[in-house]
Amino acid sequence: MWNAKELAQSLNSEKFQAEAITESSLSVVVKQHAELPIAMVIQDQFMFAEAILSPVADVHNSDLLNRKLLSVTKYLSLSSFAIEKIDDQLCYVILGESSSSSTLENVELELETLARNALEVAELIEDHNQENEGK
Repeated sequence: MWNAKELAQSLNSEKFQAEAITESSLSVVVKQHAELPIAMVIQDQFMFAEAILSPVADVHNSDLLNRKLLSVTKYLSLSSFAIEKIDDQLCYVILGESSSSSTLENVELELETLARNALEVAELIEDHNQENEGK
């Protein structure tokens, strides 16, 4: 089973930049998507990864966006969505989960997939806001 320090050391490569924050948490950047930090937490048998997509307050017609996100989630492998309070602000986040005994290759796949999905959904949110500006 991974701990944050071991996983960060193993992930640091041409593809990833990782830093252990605590014994059970780390910050990871997929270098190809450097503008998107991913927070990871290792807890017992599971690892959780998440990236912030947008503050809810920045979204026009959030009810409609919620329906859009629910309808596309089945097309985004290894990812799901949530609204979470971060620094006293509600935010849309994209999440991934895997076993804390996953191979390094599987962790890398999860992170790359999460980053790719996050950028696609961020684009969906941006398009949604343009379509619903002033509504």
